[in-house]
Amino acid sequence: MAKTNTIENLFISLAIYSDLLPLLCFCAFFSKLKGDLVTRILVGYILFDFIINLGLIYFIPAKFHNRTYPVFTLVETLLFAAFFYQVIKNTLTRKKVLYLTVIIAVAFLAYYYYAYFATRQRHVLDSIPIGFETILIFIFTFLYFYEQLNDTTELFIYTKPHFWCVLGILIYLSGSFFIYIFANQITIEELGQFWIITNIVSIIKNLFFTLAFFLQARLAGRKGPQKYNLYSTN
Repeated sequence: MAKTNTIENLFISLAIYSDLLPLLCFCAFFSKLKGDLVTRILVGYILFDFIINLGLIYFIPAKFHNRTYPVFTLVETLLFAAFFYQVIKNTLTRKKVLYLTVIIAVAFLAYYYYAYFATRQRHVLDSIPIGFETILIFIFTFLYFYEQLNDTTELFIYTKPHFWCVLGILIYLSGSFFIYIFANQITIEELGQFWIITNIVSIIKNLFFTLAFFLQARLAGRKGPQKYNLYSTN
């Protein structure tokens, strides 16, 4: 049991402090990355994630955790939506991202008012909003990959920094989806047994963000991007 707790605590620490990897990469290439809006959005998210996680572990009493999670879910949703709004180029698709985000944000606020103020429910986790957040980001991910499949100017999608960001977000949300959904239907002890999965996917997300920042810095250092066209327009 002691060994299991040690491993769990190790992954908790790794999940929290792995946020520092992309932040350090951003600082190392600050002159090349400071002008990229997409990078700045993700840096804002990573800083927010790091501060909230530190607060939950060291500063915020356990009885207030269920009031902190809604703030995190709402802000995370808005920042992820802002990221997709920037990396998706099609005007009509961007409008869809904007409208869906506004609808979801309003729905979240209405739900939080009803659950936490009107009926004063005290859930362990805001599972319903997290579920809708995941579905929303899955939709945005589909729209992103659909646009990339129809983009003939780039031969290798994995050379694009934002591809790794999208992949990191996708793994992070899908890996913890069912744990969050059933969090209020199982005991705290059972939830703790599965929580290591959320820590692992969080670490993977941060590794992919770090890779994306590094690739973005390399692209910014070039005189001009190399374009490939699979189909001749002549």
